[in-house]
Amino acid sequence: MKPLFEGAHVYLLNSQGLSANQSHTFRRMLHEKGIFCRMVPNTLLNILFNESDKAPLSEVLSKTSLVLITKENPSIPAKIIEDFQKESKTKKLAFKGAFAYGDVFIGQNHLEKLKKLKSKEELIGGLMQLLNAPMQNLLGALKSGEQKIRGVLKALEKK
Repeated sequence: MKPLFEGAHVYLLNSQGLSANQSHTFRRMLHEKGIFCRMVPNTLLNILFNESDKAPLSEVLSKTSLVLITKENPSIPAKIIEDFQKESKTKKLAFKGAFAYGDVFIGQNHLEKLKKLKSKEELIGGLMQLLNAPMQNLLGALKSGEQKIRGVLKALEKK
């Protein structure tokens, strides 16, 4: 199980109290987005977390833990959790904590922050735009200068 955590975004939930139907619906929503979902004993999680950089998550381990793992966009599980809570009108699915992009998020109040996280591709795209903007400005300036020079040359040619 340890290799699953490497390079992954990990969410911990308390799903006690969900009906079988609610649990099935939630797991189906996760499966459709390619998110790994398993009930894992807290003892095992504690060992795995303490052997990795996710040790701060050990403090939220109580009762049973539903573990969500994704190596893609870390905001997708947060959106699914919130959507499920709204649709089922239940607070029985409690967000305990998460580990995404090297940061630990503990408590339900961090779910909104997690929803706003961008995927790796979105971050790279934003960086490329930032790097590309000065080059575009330079090319624009050179082209406008070229037009001015052509205008001056045509005016001189007519004289």
